[in-house]
Amino acid sequence: MEEVKENTEAKWYAVQTYHGKENTACKNLLQKAETENMQKKIIDAVVPEVDKIVIRRGKRIAKKEKIYPSYLLVNMFSDKDTVSFVKGVNGISGFVGSKKDPIPLSEKEVDSIFSKIKEDATKHNIDFMVGEVVRIVEGPFGEINGKISEIDKQRGQMVVLVNMFGRDTPMKLDVVQIRKL
Repeated sequence: MEEVKENTEAKWYAVQTYHGKENTACKNLLQKAETENMQKKIIDAVVPEVDKIVIRRGKRIAKKEKIYPSYLLVNMFSDKDTVSFVKGVNGISGFVGSKKDPIPLSEKEVDSIFSKIKEDATKHNIDFMVGEVVRIVEGPFGEINGKISEIDKQRGQMVVLVNMFGRDTPMKLDVVQIRKL
């Protein structure tokens, strides 16, 4: 008889979830693993998210944005029991890979995903370019046009050159204070 070889090293697997249920499925998986004493086979589960700052109604809002919507990552020892265990968790629809056996993510893929997650600085979603002409909409210089000379994505600020008294004057403005023409 042929012996079934078990995976001796925990690997990361991509697991598909129902849309919008990534965090719930991740929590359910970890709780069920703890309840049914499977923590030695199912090491960890993560919803890959990054911090983003978006501008809504002129205000900055920090939010988590999923890198891969409807997916979570599971670090586990793959065998018949763990695969069926994960598939049986509420909110999970299956593994990425063949129907029979899940395919682990490569080290390169895992490193790439976790480097995105661990980025320290929250980046502003700025869709302006240096040299672009914009309109100032807030502050004492509202309704004046200027040209972007610098962009600081970390702080969400720009230096806009405004023509005053016949010469360009730099003004440091927040991204919410300007609009595209």
